[in-house]
Amino acid sequence: MTTITLSYNERNKTAQAVVKFIESLGIFKILKDDEPNATTIKAIEEVKSGKTYKASNLQDMLNYLRN
Repeated sequence: MTTITLSYNERNKTAQAVVKFIESLGIFKILKDDEPNATTIKAIEEVKSGKTYKASNLQDMLNYLRN
């Protein structure tokens, strides 16, 4: 799939109309910069559920990774 990035002034009424028209066609997938990807969403869920490890220092982290 080819990706096209549009950069425009959000205050420009014509640019807003063009983007809304493109969205209305329903044949394009709109990706926004502020939306996290699947990997980031998974990491956030792991942190919220407590599936993380907090090392007290570098040696502690290395010991954790070795096991």
